[in-house]
Amino acid sequence: MGRTFAQVIVDCTIVQRAQQGDHPMRFGMVLPHGVLPRQRAAASTSIHAAPAARANHRNLGADKSGRGGCPRNNALRNVSHSLDVMLFVVETMAKRLAKQLPLKLRTGGKTDVRAQFAALCWRIKNDKVQICLITSRTQQRWIIPKGWPMHKQTPADAAATEAYEEAGLSGDTFDICLGVYTHNTSAKVGNAPIITMVYPLHVTHVHSKWPEKHQRRRKWMSTAKAAKKLTEPELKHLVATFKPHNLGR
Repeated sequence: MGRTFAQVIVDCTIVQRAQQGDHPMRFGMVLPHGVLPRQRAAASTSIHAAPAARANHRNLGADKSGRGGCPRNNALRNVSHSLDVMLFVVETMAKRLAKQLPLKLRTGGKTDVRAQFAALCWRIKNDKVQICLITSRTQQRWIIPKGWPMHKQTPADAAATEAYEEAGLSGDTFDICLGVYTHNTSAKVGNAPIITMVYPLHVTHVHSKWPEKHQRRRKWMSTAKAAKKLTEPELKHLVATFKPHNLGR
């Protein structure tokens, strides 16, 4: 059976942390909101636990004298248990994110594909999630802020820069790609398909002045209404199913 990405990460972490004599619960593992205590307990016996972790559970028992095992074995048993929990959390978070729809590369070949980063700008108002959309400069259709990769910036930071320049919004970034969608920009890249990665931005400040204020309109709306305003099927799905509490903060 194929290994999941989460299992590979946990296997690597077992070796690295055991060699360092560290304990996963001490190097920044934080359980996200929504993981209940009983789920934490169930994680230790998950059938998806990494092979190395399961081996530790089987082999690290008491010593031959029956006095409870040596300190090193006890430490490794704790590492094994904690990694089971980590694997459970990673897999749970992966299931919480919206399902990615298949991409449609309408024009150009697969080697012609370009990449952009976009910001899904959201806030909570009156206990309801609102999404900010802006208009494109040429066709005045509703879109989300997006742009090309930027030198020495992470994808999430590049998306946040576009959010400020195009929509006058700033806030907290999340290094979590919600999904991708496709569109075409014929004027700049010869009608080649563009794959755009979407990153959430929790808006904490709405600016009254910003670089492209006189070129675009911006408007806050519900996730359902925003999804209806958008054109790209994959983006419509991402917006319609967006739930901030799934981001894990």
